[in-house]
Amino acid sequence: MNPAKMKDKINIQQRTSQKNSYGESTEVWVGVAVVWAEVHSLRGFERTESYLADARAGWRVVIRTRPGITSAMRVVTRGMILEIKSALPIGATAFTELICEANA
Repeated sequence: MNPAKMKDKINIQQRTSQKNSYGESTEVWVGVAVVWAEVHSLRGFERTESYLADARAGWRVVIRTRPGITSAMRVVTRGMILEIKSALPIGATAFTELICEANA
């Protein structure tokens, strides 16, 4: 992995609960970290299930290893919101690969 290829700034976010002005609990996304990453498109496909068109694109995001990154988080970059599907270390290196999905 070449750190020089990490040219995209990404925002890693986590869902949390907050109380609104009426005292009701609401779900909001809060930034956990802003880091440099290498972002690549994996594939694009469309499928039809139950008469609904579903277009999704897969993304590979490589970051320097950070503890606590899970599939309950998301990545915001290039004006897209990417749901993290898996966060796996790349071999014995100091990098983590995030496999993400963007709903179109």
